[in-house]
Amino acid sequence: MFIKGTSSNGFTLVELLIVTGIVTMLSAVTIVSGTFLFNRARATQIAKDFKETKAAWELWKSDTLWYDEMLLPLRYPRESNSPYANESSKINCANEILMSKTDLFTNKSGKPNWRGPYLSEVLHDPFGKEYRYDNDGDSYPNNGITGGVNIVLHFCPSDLPRYQGIIDELDKIIDNSDGRTRGQLRYGVEDGSSGIYFLLDAQ
Repeated sequence: MFIKGTSSNGFTLVELLIVTGIVTMLSAVTIVSGTFLFNRARATQIAKDFKETKAAWELWKSDTLWYDEMLLPLRYPRESNSPYANESSKINCANEILMSKTDLFTNKSGKPNWRGPYLSEVLHDPFGKEYRYDNDGDSYPNNGITGGVNIVLHFCPSDLPRYQGIIDELDKIIDNSDGRTRGQLRYGVEDGSSGIYFLLDAQ
């Protein structure tokens, strides 16, 4: 004789539902935790790349510091000046100069004391995008971007979902979570592309 709701050979239906619920909950927690860890690791790599590139530009400056006709130091090359003027192009939702096309890798500006290359390799973000150089006076006040010299990570709007969590982690690592529109790290949208901006100099 059997008692209703029980089985002599296994779990009851209620027990199976409870176990299934627990497994589903644990799976969801694992996925969320895994996503956070991936975002954290990717943000850590990008922050490291930003700082390594900044250090490379500091070395370039120390080797090649030069002055304009007013004897004022021009600390970084301007995009609008030759030989940088023809390097910008709208490719893959980006219109800033690839870092590999700057003075960090070849002596484009013709400095006599150039001792590069200042990076041992071309750096890419975790998704394979090369970092870019920005020094053409771009100003997007609503995004906290008001000119200056920046290392830029450009990506298309369709890529935003996979960068969304990374941006917040980067802000935490670099600026102690001061928001996306202030500090050394800022995020903005311009001309159909999205960008993470790491400020080198406010010149």
